[in-house]
Formats: sequence, C-alpha cells, structure tokens
Amino acid sequence: MNDTDNRLASVFNFTEDDLAANLQGYLTPTQKKVLAETRRARGCGARIAYIIMAGSVVIFVVAFVLGGGLNAPLSTGALTAYAVAISVFIGIFLLSMAYSRVLSRDLRTGKISVAEGPARRRTKEYRLGTAFFVKIGRRRFQLAYPEQFAAFDEGTYYRIYYVKNPPLHLILSIETVKS
Repeated sequence: MNDTDNRLASVFNFTEDDLAANLQGYLTPTQKKVLAETRRARGCGARIAYIIMAGSVVIFVVAFVLGGGLNAPLSTGALTAYAVAISVFIGIFLLSMAYSRVLSRDLRTGKISVAEGPARRRTKEYRLGTAFFVKIGRRRFQLAYPEQFAAFDEGTYYRIYYVKNPPLHLILSIETVKS
C-alpha cells in the first residue's frame, strides 16, 4: 500500500488482508464481527422502537377509557376515531420498520458493495457539532471522525468497499485508484 492507502487504513482501521479479502468479495473474521455488533445495535434500537409503539397504543387506549370509553356520548364516533388513529399509527410504524429492514438487508447478508470515483468532501454544521461527508462516485458516506474526513484528498480517485447500512454505510476498506 502507498502512503495515502496506509493513512486510510490507519484511520478506518483495516488491514491489507481486509482489503485483499474485500477485493475478492469476502469479509474477514474481524469485519464479520463488526457487522454482527452493528446488527445487534440495530436490533436493540428496533426493540426500543417496538416498546415505544406499544406504549403509544396503551396511551391511546387509556385516553379513550379516561374520556368515558363506550359510555361517553357519541362513543361510537369516538371509538371509530380512536380505532382509525391507532390503526394508522401502527400501520405507519410497521411500514417504516419493514422499509428499514429492507434497506439494511446487506447488513444481514454481509454483501459488499463498491463505490469508485473522485472524492468530494463536504461538512455540514449543526447546533451540536459538525457532520463530515465524502462523496465517492454517486455514493455519499457520512464519516464518524474528523481524521477520517482529513484522510481523503479532494479530487483523488478512490475505491471504497462497504456494506450498505443507510444512513451510515459501513466502510470496510479503501484504496486509491488511478483515474
């Protein structure tokens, strides 16, 4: 590896063996472990989302009961309104969870994707800090650390091996490419 590739390997924590395996379409045991940890974290987030959804449904039901339930005047209309609201809420939630699952299928399968092209670096300021992005070809990557952002040279051609995991794709390895 050249100096640029060594710098990338250092800040993105991959080895020559990782890069060689990714070139052939394989994950190394270390990379499989990272994917497993990421899947576990996503699963934890999904469980929290299900708990919040269930709690929200309980709040809807409690609000209906405290509002007089079926004994309240016009209870049929209120019951219909609550049933529609709960159904829409659950439907939107389940659709978003299914969509998220579809988007993260490569994380489950370990499918390696490749992006190639010149680097275009961008930052975006938020109240809580700065977000760092690099666009390689048509794929945009959000970077975790300023050191990762600094490792890319604007306009230099790179090939990135990654696993799709929107919105934060998992970068496995990177190499510079002659344009």
